[in-house]
Formats: sequence, C-alpha cells, structure tokens
Amino acid sequence: MRILFLFLVLLSFAAQATESHQKLHHIRGKIYDETTREPLTGATVLLTGTNHYAIAGLDGSFSINNVPPANYQLEISYISYEPVEKSLDLNDSKQLDIAMKSAVLGLEAVVVTTSRIGHTEASARASERNAPNVMNVISQRAIEISPDITVANVVQRVSGLTTERSSSGDAQYAIVRGMDKRYNYTLVNGIKIPI
Repeated sequence: MRILFLFLVLLSFAAQATESHQKLHHIRGKIYDETTREPLTGATVLLTGTNHYAIAGLDGSFSINNVPPANYQLEISYISYEPVEKSLDLNDSKQLDIAMKSAVLGLEAVVVTTSRIGHTEASARASERNAPNVMNVISQRAIEISPDITVANVVQRVSGLTTERSSSGDAQYAIVRGMDKRYNYTLVNGIKIPI
C-alpha cells in the first residue's frame, strides 16, 4: 500500500513538472537595420523585469528559451541605433522580426587644444625650426644649468653673438655678427627692452 501511495505521489509530481514545462515558451527572431536590411550582430534583447535576455548572433538572430507565459515588455538596444520597445503577450512561441532605425548624431564643432612645455631644450629647438625667420633660442633649462651668472654671459654662448662691455667690464650691448649696436634690440617674452 505504501509503495502504491509513493508511486502515485511521484507520478503526480512528474505530471506537474511536465505540465509546467509545457507552459514555457520560446521567443525567437531577427534584428536588422531598417534601411539596409543588414543583420545587427551583437544587439541586446531583454525581457524587462526578468533575467531573460539574448544577444543577436552573426545573422542577427536571437533566441530566449523557457519563458513563462505572461505579458512582457521587450527592449532591444544596439550602439548608434534608437532603442526599440515592444509589448509582448506570450500565449504561444513567438517569432519576431525587429527593424532598428539608425540614430543620427551631429557634431557642431571639434576643438583640439594642446599645450607645449616652454622651458625645455626640445621646445627651444622646435621654436627655432618653426620660426618664420632665422632665430636662436636659449631655453630656461639651458640658462639654469649653465655656469654663467648673468644673462649677458649666457648670450655669449649663442653662435654669432658677442657683447660690448662697458668701462666697468659688464656686458652692455649684444652685437650680432659684428653689426652696429643700433641695429640690434632685445626682446623678453616678445616685449622690446630699452637699451
């Protein structure tokens, strides 16, 4: 008698499991571009409020299996496309074809900004190369590491420059390749220094 009762209980559980398994549905479909009809590989399909989701394969097809019957909201998303939302009533297995519309984004302007470290030796050489006329540049770093005490002594390190000294022996004027001092002037940060 006990064996018969146990057999009937197991049989009822098996029938319930089979019945509940038969109620599960499958959602299948393809996702493609609305204009070109190209499949959208990697599009994400999600049943809102559940853990059921799928990712479209190479041909744009997706499959969500073992979904209990209910009303669902289906969300489809793909990069650079407008998201699609569909209401879904699962009375039987569904085959869906979903067309997605490309999202058009426009840029007004692209601004590229950069800065240059101005006190290095490389920056000084770049200034010389890019100058519209012949120019010799001494970098801040070169002045810092030189043994010279005054800027006049540093100026003498530039080829073609010499200094005219005063009666006390201090450098007074910079002479460029032997030109008279009245043809030369000195700029500091683009500002002319009076002599």
